[in-house]
Amino acid sequence: MKAINEETKSKINADREGKGEDPLEGDPPIAEIEAVVSKMMQDKSQKFVFDGFKHENVGDFIKWLNQFGGPNFVLGLSADEAAIAPRWVSKYNEDADLDDEKKEAVKEEAKVADQVFAEVTKCYEPLGARVNLIKIDTSTSLETTKAQLMANFAPKVILVNHEKNLPVDTACSNLAIKHNMIYISVYQLIKEHIEKQSEWGLKLLATKKPKFLNIMSRAKDEFKELEYSPAHFEQVLVMDLLKETIGKLSTNQKYVIIEGMCNTNKFFEEDDKLELRFMDEFFAIEKNIGDISAVIGLQNAYEAE
Repeated sequence: MKAINEETKSKINADREGKGEDPLEGDPPIAEIEAVVSKMMQDKSQKFVFDGFKHENVGDFIKWLNQFGGPNFVLGLSADEAAIAPRWVSKYNEDADLDDEKKEAVKEEAKVADQVFAEVTKCYEPLGARVNLIKIDTSTSLETTKAQLMANFAPKVILVNHEKNLPVDTACSNLAIKHNMIYISVYQLIKEHIEKQSEWGLKLLATKKPKFLNIMSRAKDEFKELEYSPAHFEQVLVMDLLKETIGKLSTNQKYVIIEGMCNTNKFFEEDDKLELRFMDEFFAIEKNIGDISAVIGLQNAYEAE
């Protein structure tokens, strides 16, 4: 809203200049900022994250925001002074340590932020589990902070691995619908983008390195896994596609079913098996998508190991 505030002020001043009037002193009327944001929020396919507000107080902001329904979460980020100081220096290209005046400014900003979070929390606590109230201390490393954010926001992953003779697409789809989960068959997703010649499809084709896969099946390969298996494409790109797809599909689902990953056992060549190991894929999924909470293996016969 701060950026929208500045854009609105610039438009008002440009209009005033054209009329020969003096420029606007201070901020534009809050009603004009609300109108811009309200128009943006008519797009129901998007999610909106508010990083601050331009209302005079928390109560006015929440009163206005409630017309769109309660938020899914309230996130408070804090850090101690020892962690904030070097970040301040880096952001503003300062060469030296913070002087007393800047240290006081850091403390004041932290104090205001804590007060705002406390007031917002007080407003939404009565709604219980409908609003997830989260407080994260970011004094640790960026990697730790990202892990905390993933733990709070990323869905848990259920991996499905199966014999090709077993058609599982309908079963997985029904399971996802019944329990409000997201279901993604990775090679079906890749096939869809390549056939549509989307931007993702073109990127994937540019990295395709066909490998010999051992996918012997009496069942029809209706989704052409042999051709569109993620094993043929750059792993980082496949993960980015999965991450974006889940982001677009996700509303309030806590689990995502992923079928078609972990293909090491389908490789013929030993070099391919060494290049892409089971644990490489496993850790890549946990790092980029979310924690793997379950693995479902579907076979015709019991496996001793």
